[in-house]
Amino acid sequence: MKKLSVIFLSFLLLVSLNFSYPSYTVNAKSSYTETPTSSGGKIIEWSSNTYVQYWWESDKPDIIMYTSEFTGGIVKQDKQRFFDSNNLIQAQSILPIPDYISNIGDLDIEFVSKSVSIPSENMYSVEILPNHQLKISVFSTPFLAKNAGEIFSTGPNSAKYLVDLKLRITIPGPPPITTCNIEGSYLASGSGSSLVKTIKIPVYDEDGDFLYYDYKYYYDYLTANITDLSKKNVQAGFGYEFKVVTDYSNEYYGMGDGWYGAQRVVAYFPSSDSFLPKEVELEPLYPTSNWHNEWILPRVYVEKFSGNMFYSQYDANRDVEDELLGGGNKWYTPFKQKDGPYNFYIRAYNAGKNSISAADSDWVGVCGSPFDDYVVRLVRPDNPFPAGVGSNWQGSEAIITNLVDWYYEKHAQGEMPAKSDEWVY
Repeated sequence: MKKLSVIFLSFLLLVSLNFSYPSYTVNAKSSYTETPTSSGGKIIEWSSNTYVQYWWESDKPDIIMYTSEFTGGIVKQDKQRFFDSNNLIQAQSILPIPDYISNIGDLDIEFVSKSVSIPSENMYSVEILPNHQLKISVFSTPFLAKNAGEIFSTGPNSAKYLVDLKLRITIPGPPPITTCNIEGSYLASGSGSSLVKTIKIPVYDEDGDFLYYDYKYYYDYLTANITDLSKKNVQAGFGYEFKVVTDYSNEYYGMGDGWYGAQRVVAYFPSSDSFLPKEVELEPLYPTSNWHNEWILPRVYVEKFSGNMFYSQYDANRDVEDELLGGGNKWYTPFKQKDGPYNFYIRAYNAGKNSISAADSDWVGVCGSPFDDYVVRLVRPDNPFPAGVGSNWQGSEAIITNLVDWYYEKHAQGEMPAKSDEWVY
């Protein structure tokens, strides 16, 4: 959907720079079909499927008229301007969408085809309306329809041309419903400090006679804070990311005096999965000589078939025959992790003159597992995937389709049996 957004923005710019004439809106009588998906969403095959109908009066053949929903009445336009190559006419239609869709980025919108009157495959825009509807605007040019010979007479003084854009809109399934309401507690948090300089200051009386020495003490400090936690609740086996910000300060010395900020930051986790260690060295975003720094988890590598995870693509436990995928700069909770708070702890080390350290902690709530998202349904072997074969079944359809003879020996054609022990997955 990011691609669509970029296209739409560039299109708006195109209109403002190159098209000097206004674009009026006509109503679009769209049509669409829906196909459910295994995730509970749907794939919509949408077509604008409309005509721009226009007419003129016998005594004024150079004035074109058409009805516009945009103006709420009849638009009158000079014929030469109407058929100008830069003139755009906008048609729009409304499509219902689920109420859990609130962002265009949640939709996957794919161009399929267009009629000749639409200048390019990018000449449309989409907008989510407050009442859970999707408004789709399509822009056409009468000039293109005329040049292609696709103007159709509808009477002695009227004509029309087709405006048909076809899109494939994939709507994801609803977000999982969870009853988990997990609250965790912080393990520890604290800054570090140390004495870096003591200045001896003589104290004199009013007559200038020495009394004693006073001392002024200078310290340095280190703080470490967990920030930008990507998720506060995850399913077991899912990943999350965070950042650690370290700041060093010194009351006596400046940044050019040779003292450095934190040299290491280590994250400590209560349990781990696959080949990930419980103690993980974070990676600095800036040189460790900086007094301010930010730290992130190293990149995770995941074997496509086994699901094994590593922080090094050269790990000795790697199966070199298994394709390696990128898992982001994340930490993954174990698949068998029980519901509840999952605490983690970080410590920054070796800052300043006396190698001071600082610590912080945070938690995410583990609630459920990916297995909660599985949908169990009864299928007929002769049509097991009515909504299309999912990626996890592609190439393995025969496991089910080879059961056709067995199935119809037990059940009459078209009969769906009640769920029983024979339908165990």
